Amino acid sequence: MLESLSALVFAAAISSLTAQDSDQYQFDREVLECVSVEDCTPYLMRRRGVRHTDDLIEHLVSVYSQAGADGRVAVIEAIGRAERFEARPGVQVAMHLPGYTEADQGRILALVSEDLFSDATVLLGHVGERLALLELMEAQDGQYNRASFVDAVSVAGDRAIPVFLPYMSSLIREDREEDAWTLANGLRTFRSSDAYSQFRVPITSASIQMLFELAASTATADEERLAAMILLQRGGDAIRTVEEGLLEMARGEHERLAPLALSALMEIRNHEIVPDLIAQCQSHGLGDERYFDLYGPCQFDYFQFLGPNAIPAGPRMLDLLNSEHLEFRLEVIKTLAAIGYRPAVPRLRELLRSEYWSEVIEAANALRSLDDRGYASIIEEVASTHWLPFAREELELVMSGWLTEAVEDEDADDRLWRFPEAEACASGRWAWQGAVIDEPGSDAIMTDPAENDFGRRMVLDLGAFQLIGTDRGEWSGELYIQSGEGDPVRLVEDNVLSMQRVEGGAIVATGLNHMMPGRGNIYLVTETNDGWHLSHLTEATGPSYGGLVRVSDGVFAAFELRPQPGSEQFVSVFHLSRGMLGVASCVSD
Repeated sequence: MLESLSALVFAAAISSLTAQDSDQYQFDREVLECVSVEDCTPYLMRRRGVRHTDDLIEHLVSVYSQAGADGRVAVIEAIGRAERFEARPGVQVAMHLPGYTEADQGRILALVSEDLFSDATVLLGHVGERLALLELMEAQDGQYNRASFVDAVSVAGDRAIPVFLPYMSSLIREDREEDAWTLANGLRTFRSSDAYSQFRVPITSASIQMLFELAASTATADEERLAAMILLQRGGDAIRTVEEGLLEMARGEHERLAPLALSALMEIRNHEIVPDLIAQCQSHGLGDERYFDLYGPCQFDYFQFLGPNAIPAGPRMLDLLNSEHLEFRLEVIKTLAAIGYRPAVPRLRELLRSEYWSEVIEAANALRSLDDRGYASIIEEVASTHWLPFAREELELVMSGWLTEAVEDEDADDRLWRFPEAEACASGRWAWQGAVIDEPGSDAIMTDPAENDFGRRMVLDLGAFQLIGTDRGEWSGELYIQSGEGDPVRLVEDNVLSMQRVEGGAIVATGLNHMMPGRGNIYLVTETNDGWHLSHLTEATGPSYGGLVRVSDGVFAAFELRPQPGSEQFVSVFHLSRGMLGVASCVSD
């Protein structure tokens, strides 16, 4: 019986494979037999179940090339009639055709104007001359992050620089520097498909030299110098031709050009700039929330990439552990481990006593990475007494070496190692030290997002003031304080999940859990003589999507949702002055 079933399954698989091969064979034969534009046009677009192999593309290019102007017009019109995502084979054929005229470029531009997502955008990037490329940018003004436009910029490459430069200068002049950056990013980024990669025009050393000379010229307007430097950073290995000049510029006094020169040097992995980068990081102050931006003043990812080559940054990096920002300190710990800075060991041992569970785990992992042979007994002690069961388990994994290997193994299954494991609470009721915890809620009122915004928006009334929180998922959110008709003042940049009144202010839960492990944070907002003050109360074990609730005087519970089946909720308990206290227990029925 089993043998008969296996034979049937095998026969069905062979039949399916044979049918697929048969369809491809039939398609290949029909395409190779078409000899005129009229006959070949039905085969230009993508079809389900078959592929346009290189041989087929080559044959179609031959047919349309022989037809000259009529062939170019026919393929452009066919692309215009195609459904989205079906036009790619036709565009590949069109990109091989010679002799495009201004009239042809106008026809393609008309298609681009009708559909900003069209692959015709990429075709115009490949065949368009200066005027057509300029019109392409104007047609897609503000749409520079569209995948098809990014591909068009990438394909145009070096040819686009003379067009981009004055256009980007005008964007900067109009206070649209972000658009200028987005536009330039296409020179390096190729996001849609590799289908057009063979057509890319690389940035040449001559263009990089021209851009650098323009940026270095004090006789040039600032917006043009900035535009030149933004473009220069997308030059890849060609940047090495102006490396010495960039080093001098990076150590110069121009407050806008110096950071851009440092950024360009990072593109070619220059080691000499490590002291400059760490000085730039320190100069912005340890309380600056811009530290959270890895493309901002503190280039942690760059230090980590350089590894031991960044050891000269070690002493100053160690000082940065004095930051009041937890997320920042975690990046510093990772960096100290990545560069192999062993003088950090005593301070890392101290952090094993941190009130923040993630800092304890990160410090333990760093000590293991630095091969500190005296760390095991300390970690063992902490693991036996830590309030969070998950932290105890993670510390044991660090000691065994499993955690480090799991993080470095990019092909490992998603172990969700950042999340505390918890038993599902069947009753849905929780308690802390004998006191039953009420259902969570929020004093804030949900409102519609502001105009031109999206996501969730909540408002908490504090009398003469209002707290306004937004949650836009992976695009982050903010917490603002506003008085009457005055302008709102931002207190922190993070997704706001819940807000509750307390005496003299409010507590706010923030965090993100989107397609990746994440942590939550609890903040206290209080009114002082100098205005409203935001202080970081504690690190939650996860984003508190479930809400906050008062347990007793000064004690609150955060209901944290979990992605794992069987552990939908996890309730941590914290004090307004003493921080995290522990984990609530499930009340059995």
